Amino acid sequence: MTDDARLDAVEADLILARGRIRHAEFLVQRQEDTRELAEFERAAELYADLGDERGEAEALFWVGIVHQVVRGDGATALPFFERSYARWPAGSATASRCRTPYATSASSP
Repeated sequence: MTDDARLDAVEADLILARGRIRHAEFLVQRQEDTRELAEFERAAELYADLGDERGEAEALFWVGIVHQVVRGDGATALPFFERSYARWPAGSATASRCRTPYATSASSP
C-alpha cells in the first residue's frame, strides 16, 4: 500500500466517524446537517478507490440511513442498503447489520 493510499484509508475512517457523530447529533436535535450525507458518500468513494469492500459497505449503509431516517425516504435508501449488503464479506457476522429494522423497513410504505 502506498503512502497516499494509507492516508486515504485514514481519511475514509475519519470521515465515516464524523458522519456517525453527525447522525447521533441528528437523533438528539432532529435537525439535518447536510455534511452528514456528504461525509458518508465521500467515505464510500474513498473505500471503493482503496478496494476496501467492508469499509465501502459500511459507508453505503450509512448513506441509506441518512436517506431513510433523516430524510424519511425509504425508496432512495433501499438501493444503498442493497449495495451495502452485497459488499459485506461472505459469512461476516457484521453482514447482519444490513438486516436491521432500518434496512428492512426501507421498502415499507
